Amino acid sequence: QNQEHQKTQKSITRADVDNHIPQNNQNNENTFVVIIANENYQEVAKVPYTINDGEIFAEYCKKTLGIPETNISFVKDATANNMKREIRWLTQILNQYKGEGKAILYYAGHGIPDESTKDAFLLPIDGYGDDPESGYSLNDLYKTLNEAPSKSTLVFLDACFSGSQRGEGMLSSA
Repeated sequence: QNQEHQKTQKSITRADVDNHIPQNNQNNENTFVVIIANENYQEVAKVPYTINDGEIFAEYCKKTLGIPETNISFVKDATANNMKREIRWLTQILNQYKGEGKAILYYAGHGIPDESTKDAFLLPIDGYGDDPESGYSLNDLYKTLNEAPSKSTLVFLDACFSGSQRGEGMLSSA
């Protein structure tokens, strides 16, 4: 998997926004970031470039937003348990900062719908495209983040919840 990722990274033609990241001298030491970039799925189609996107987002957090590297947790190809652990880490830190901390969550990867309930789920790399329960519920995510005391919480989602995938084709029969 790592060799495949390295080949993909070498073949990526980077855009200006990837190469020319603005530098800023601000210090956001009370901001904590979780980046989950799910590219190489075990049971469903790969999502090209998500690891690259996560890496670039991490660089913007450090260079432009002034967030210390130690405040950024970046997980490539997260399993269901990895995702739960990262959200727990973020909420525990926010609780320690008693409303003075800020949170940013960035997710890139598959999203899947539950056709019966119309709920949306983030798909871990060990999830199944036809089983929303194998994903991480967006409702649960928002509820958990909302309950954690913070000055602000930003959530960035680069996921399609229609059942389609980047490029062509369908992830599931949504």
